[in-house]
Amino acid sequence: MQLDLDKAVEFKFSAYKRFAKNELHVTRVSREDILILMLGGTLHFTENGEEISLSGGEYYVQRKGLLQSAIRPSSDAYYIYFHFLGSWCEGGIHGLPQRGAFDIEKIHRHADRLCQASRTRSLPFVSTSKSFCEILELLLGDNRRLDDALLLAEKIQSYISENYTKKISVTEVAEIFSYSPDYIIRVFKRAYGVTPHSYLTSCRIEYAKLLLSTTNRPIGEIAEACGYTDFTTFYRSFCATAGRSPAKWRSGEPQI
Repeated sequence: MQLDLDKAVEFKFSAYKRFAKNELHVTRVSREDILILMLGGTLHFTENGEEISLSGGEYYVQRKGLLQSAIRPSSDAYYIYFHFLGSWCEGGIHGLPQRGAFDIEKIHRHADRLCQASRTRSLPFVSTSKSFCEILELLLGDNRRLDDALLLAEKIQSYISENYTKKISVTEVAEIFSYSPDYIIRVFKRAYGVTPHSYLTSCRIEYAKLLLSTTNRPIGEIAEACGYTDFTTFYRSFCATAGRSPAKWRSGEPQI
């Protein structure tokens, strides 16, 4: 389900929340939707029996009418929450995913303003509604960019998987996809937890293991077949990954 941003939302109030040691999320069925912006720690709760954990930089929208509870404490969880009334949809161009990531620095100023206004009632309804809609718009923009970045990472992964036996580099991949090498590395690592170079190396070494175990080809020839132009680089990469030399791996000698 997604929050339908093509329909009006009605902001109610917002506040900061920090959990004490061993504090549990409250058990409730809320009459309002609740947007949570995690600032730090980890929040644990269940929604209709499904356990959910949120960490800093993540948001989540608890839906009205669902049972929220907890089976373990959320010590040191720190977040801003917003009560509002919204509409939900299965998808759409302007549908905000129920869960996602956000830029704390970008959104914190708007969120803090709303918390102060809720506490002091210093702003009229039209102003608080406008500020809340700006927050939702920022969340939507951030997650669209994340979707685009994930798609780019998947394209890079596919390209490396299909071409790892060729002479390729991060610079060449960056040129193919028209982005800077730094951006390519950052996007790929965010999606897969490793750099493009590390993934390329793992593909090549796994292929080298296959050739070592199924053929009698010389090791130097196997290195070239895996995309290495320098045998020393291949040897070092293989030892670092497999924990032993190519020859010892082929002979079945155990890892040291």
